[in-house]
Amino acid sequence: MFDIRTHVNFQNGRAYCPSCEAKKGRRPRQRSLALVPGTDGAYICHAGCSVDEIRSAIGQPKGVPASNNGNGHKPKDETYTPLQVGKFVGLLLNGQTPDAIEAREWLSNRGIPSDLIAHYQIKAHLRGGPLAFEAEELQTLLQTLGPIAYEAVLVERQTKNYWAMEYLRRWGDQVWDVLMLRWLRDYERLALVLIEDLGIEQAVRFDRMVPLGERLKLRVVHVDPRRAEIRFAEVVGEEADAGGLG
Repeated sequence: MFDIRTHVNFQNGRAYCPSCEAKKGRRPRQRSLALVPGTDGAYICHAGCSVDEIRSAIGQPKGVPASNNGNGHKPKDETYTPLQVGKFVGLLLNGQTPDAIEAREWLSNRGIPSDLIAHYQIKAHLRGGPLAFEAEELQTLLQTLGPIAYEAVLVERQTKNYWAMEYLRRWGDQVWDVLMLRWLRDYERLALVLIEDLGIEQAVRFDRMVPLGERLKLRVVHVDPRRAEIRFAEVVGEEADAGGLG
């Protein structure tokens, strides 16, 4: 089995990328080639070089048996079965782990939805040709995209939360109809409600135990979108009867 470590000198998990060096005609300034932590030799170029480009630059393109590792011993051959490759494809396409979900979101945001990955992988299998993604590439893809996708999803959630709070701030005098969904921490009387007119779920702290499914009215008493702070107060009596969107 091909092992990048037998062809490239890594120091503390980083090395000069041979593909970057070939493109620039000189040794790059940064060690952009990195081993993926927690794997047995998976690697990635942070400058954007593909696996094909890196292997071609060191004279080991895909489909060509790997050479000896320099100590007279040929690296141990290891073959991934179709079942193993299918396992990684299935994890990427259907897995419910945070890494798999975030990887799919990251790919989808860049025009590579799961059905496109499945299309090329299945087509290659039916034709008996090389698979679009080898097992090591799928491992690298999941392990390297996870942190990037998580950060992108986090930014998206924070953006949505900010503008929801900003909208509620601008309608500060409005009385909102809400539906009690569930308790988040009942010992703190912290619950999740649905603001029905907006379709927004919001955490609210009550002064009483509210039955699940109860409809009630709330008003915003404090909101700071920049600090992600918001507090509600329950509206009762005549003010509640006069509330609602006008």
